[in-house]
Amino acid sequence: MTDEHDSEWTKEDTQRLKREMRDEAIRLRNEFAAEWKRAMAEQAEQRRAGATRGPGGPRGGGPRVRRGGRAALSREAIVESAAKIMEKDGLDAVTMRKVAWDLDTGPASLYVHVRNMAELHGLLLDRQLGELDLEGGEGGWQERVIAVVEGFVALLFAHPDLARSALTARPQGPHTLALVERLLGLLAEGGVPTGQRAWGVDILLLWATATAAEHADHEAEAAPDSATSQALIAAMTGPGYPHIREVGLDLIAGTVEERSSWALRVLVNGIAATARD
Repeated sequence: MTDEHDSEWTKEDTQRLKREMRDEAIRLRNEFAAEWKRAMAEQAEQRRAGATRGPGGPRGGGPRVRRGGRAALSREAIVESAAKIMEKDGLDAVTMRKVAWDLDTGPASLYVHVRNMAELHGLLLDRQLGELDLEGGEGGWQERVIAVVEGFVALLFAHPDLARSALTARPQGPHTLALVERLLGLLAEGGVPTGQRAWGVDILLLWATATAAEHADHEAEAAPDSATSQALIAAMTGPGYPHIREVGLDLIAGTVEERSSWALRVLVNGIAATARD
C-alpha cells in the first residue's frame, strides 16, 4: 500500500520545483555565456598577437599557446580529440563537453571553430577519407571510378558509426574535395559532359553512403530463411505474382559484393548515357 504522505503533492512543492528548475536554467545560461565570452576574448587576443608578431608566430618560434600554457584551440585539435574519443568509445561518446574536457577548455570555446555536432561528424569523416587510395584501380575510366567508390564504401564499412552519421552530415574538408576532384576527373576522362559529371558524382557518393549505412544497421547478411526471403519464395510458387515467379531466385541471388559491383556499373553507365534536360 502506498504511503499517503508520499503520494501527496502540494502547491508549495510545485512552486519549489519551478524555482529550482528556473535557478538551474539561469545557472546554465550564465555558465555558457561566461564560457563564450572567454573564448571570444581568447580568439581576439590570438588575432592581435598574430597581427603584431606576423605570420611566423610569437618571437622565438614554436606554436602560440593559450593562457595558462594550454595549446591554442583549433579546428584540427578539436577533430583529433574527437577522433581519439571515437576510436576508444564510439561516435555516440563524442560530445562537445567530452572534447572540451579533453582539451582542457569549456564547451562554448569549441563553437568558435565548429558550429555543431553535425559539422564535427563531417570533419571526422573527412579525416578518415585521408586513408582512401584515390589512385588505385586498373583498366578503363569506368573501372577506376568503381574502384574509388568501392574504396569509399569499404572505408565506411570499417567505421559504421560514421557511415550512419554521413546520411545527415556530409563530409567536408580537403580529403572530401580530393575525392570529388578525382571522380570528376575520371568522368571527364570518359568524355562525360560537365552537367552529367556534376550530378553524377553526387549520385555516386549518395549511393556509397546509403549502402554503407544500411550495412552498418544490418552488419550480418540476412539469413536465407529470413521473413523477407520466405515471403518472396512463397510468391515464386504461388498465384498472383507472375513476374516474381518468372524472375525466381535471381531476386535474392548473388553476394553483397556482386550486387554492389553491378549496381555501380549501372550507375556509372547511366551517368555517362543520360543527358540532363
